[in-house]
Amino acid sequence: MKKQMICLMTALSLAGASVPAAVSAEVPESISFTYVNNNGSVVITGYNGSDTILIIPDTIDGAPVTDIGKNVFTGMNELTAVVIPDTVRSIGERSFSACPNLSSVTLGKSVSGIGGYAFSACPKLTSFSVSPDNPTYVYSEGCLTSEKGNRLVLYAGGPHAVIPQGLRVVTKGAFMGKTDLISVSIPNSVISLGDYAFSGCTSLKQAEIPDRVTNIGAGCFMSCSSLSNVKLGTGITEIRDNSFNSCVSLEDINIPETAAAIRENAFFNCPGLNGIYIPDTVTSMDTQAIGQHFDLRSGSISNINDFVLHGEEGSAAETYAGEADLTFRPYLLGDISDDGVVDGTDATLALREYSYCMDHPGSTLSKYGRFIADYDKNGAVDGSDATLILREYGRQLADM
Repeated sequence: MKKQMICLMTALSLAGASVPAAVSAEVPESISFTYVNNNGSVVITGYNGSDTILIIPDTIDGAPVTDIGKNVFTGMNELTAVVIPDTVRSIGERSFSACPNLSSVTLGKSVSGIGGYAFSACPKLTSFSVSPDNPTYVYSEGCLTSEKGNRLVLYAGGPHAVIPQGLRVVTKGAFMGKTDLISVSIPNSVISLGDYAFSGCTSLKQAEIPDRVTNIGAGCFMSCSSLSNVKLGTGITEIRDNSFNSCVSLEDINIPETAAAIRENAFFNCPGLNGIYIPDTVTSMDTQAIGQHFDLRSGSISNINDFVLHGEEGSAAETYAGEADLTFRPYLLGDISDDGVVDGTDATLALREYSYCMDHPGSTLSKYGRFIADYDKNGAVDGSDATLILREYGRQLADM
């Protein structure tokens, strides 16, 4: 390994790359890299500078710079702009991750590989310029895509993201740490959301996952602290490790009957999910899947106070609740008040919900409450549900 000081004049000789118009700060006098020469091609392995504008040289010691290694520029607080020359072919994993002030990237024509999380957790990154001669990557309307628009590699746009129709895969870390992201529209062409794809999007409020999505990656929505409502599509077969870990505002989510497993820490530290219903199609629930959090006072993992889990008798949900010492209540259609009986109170709650929804958006009930109130399973809570609930109450009285 060598250490080399590259002067500004050498840096400015890079082929086909230029400082973007948004960059107007004074360029530093020198840039310091560490690197290795692999059979005549230079791989940058380290950086010892603290410059705000980083222009990667196209040659070092007369050899072309073709690769940027893993983690090289991770956590550079001062970095605001990067220019990557036409000679560079690959950018390593996490190479520019966690650069809080990075706002502009210029990508040369030869880059054909960008490693996972390469530009993740860069919340100010909103300008991404790609050479028109690059056959692999295209940047448009905040989305850096590859494979002719099939894969979203990175989102570097504004607070309201619209993923292009036709895109199939959101790669791991694509939105990670985008703290200003408020909303995202996911088209029905998407089939997979990668690991930690939306992790740390602390302003994201809701998410609707299309039915064609069959994979939600590990940690996909982890630490989305403002996320309150999620609609999972019917393509989901399992909710993976840490998928919604520390979504502390999450109150509304449906577990589709296509899901067979809820993995470890999937809903860890989600206190707002109290009362969630787990269908009996879920046959496996891993450690700390739901209902638990880390208690700072005790310094240990504890159950969330007064947490209740609903499900079918004999189901994996009942087994899990027993093992975790959580309260379990069997699913009882019409028991809107969740007191273990169907009575006049439940009929009143159904009528109140029906009346409210006629004149207002939203609901007076939780997702579980609406689910249990829809007695005739027609997709709405209305007067017929109240009538059926009263009829069931009358039948129970007659049997006493």
